[in-house]
Amino acid sequence: MVSGGAISTARIWDLETGKELQRFEGHTRLVYGVAFSPDGKRVLSSGADNTIRLWEVSTGKEVHCFRGHTGDAFGGLVLDVAFSPDGRRALSCGGDKTVRVWQLYVGDTR
Repeated sequence: MVSGGAISTARIWDLETGKELQRFEGHTRLVYGVAFSPDGKRVLSSGADNTIRLWEVSTGKEVHCFRGHTGDAFGGLVLDVAFSPDGRRALSCGGDKTVRVWQLYVGDTR
C-alpha cells in the first residue's frame, strides 16, 4: 500500500506486518494523492506544494517533478493523481479547477 500525509512524504507499507518498506521525500508540504504505476515500479504523489512527483519504487529516488497547477492557497493544491492504464501518462486534478495530463515517458517507444 502507498500512502501520503502531513509530514511531506509518501510511503509504501507492508499490509501484513505494518512495516514501512520505502519512503519518498521531496514534497515541501502535505501529500494528498498517491498511486502505483500499473507495473508497480513507480509511484506518483501530489501535494499542497503545487507539484506532482514521480518516484522509483526500488530506490526511493525522485525521477521527475511536474509543475503546472497554479494559484495560491487552495488553488495551487494538487489533490489527486492517477496513472493511465499503460503507465505512460499521469492525470492530476488541482484546486485551480483543472485536470491535467502529463507525459511520463517522453521518447519511450513501448
